[in-house]
Amino acid sequence: MSSTVPPKTAFDSALEGATAELVEGLAAEIEQLKAHLGEERHARLQQQERHEQDIKELKDTLGHLHAQMAPLPRASQHPDPIWANCGSLDHKMDHCLHVPEGLHGCILCNNVDHDTDVCALFTAMSFKDQIQLLIYQLGSMPALKTEKPWAKWLGEWSIRPDSRGVDGSFSMPARLPWGQAFTIDLACRPHGHECQALQKECDQHKDTGLLPIDPASVFAGF
Repeated sequence: MSSTVPPKTAFDSALEGATAELVEGLAAEIEQLKAHLGEERHARLQQQERHEQDIKELKDTLGHLHAQMAPLPRASQHPDPIWANCGSLDHKMDHCLHVPEGLHGCILCNNVDHDTDVCALFTAMSFKDQIQLLIYQLGSMPALKTEKPWAKWLGEWSIRPDSRGVDGSFSMPARLPWGQAFTIDLACRPHGHECQALQKECDQHKDTGLLPIDPASVFAGF
């Protein structure tokens, strides 16, 4: 017994047509989506290539600049010395005791290129401030190496009106710089060990009033 296919109705024809249109539309949208995704991927690839090119150019530029730059000095693992001469980290230049020939260099600039009394900073000071630096500040310590001895500076200061007190008298400093003979003797006995021990103590307590007095300094220049 053979079966017969029922004839298509108008509804069937309409359904088939609608389905075909839907499939065709979906296929078109899929193709458009593929094309859009391809464009986006292509754009991303181009952007990535540009970024890589920019990075390469930046590295090339930095490498070129680095090659032109002079090598920088390596950072020291230690702080700069407080005194330019002995390189001590424990005392300032004007607190060094082992200077048998006098304290060379400039305590204002902390270098040994010139002595203190010829420094522009020193010559610009008032005479009173110069005396304070050369004598009062260095009581019971080695004298600065100056063209004019400190005793002569003190003598000139003692006859100036501005060195006098209210009663018109001149007051000698309680402590005066060491004379050369005392400084040399202290630096040499015994083999400098006594001076080194004194320096170590002074670096710890920072009190120059505890340092020995040179008896000869009291009469120096007077």
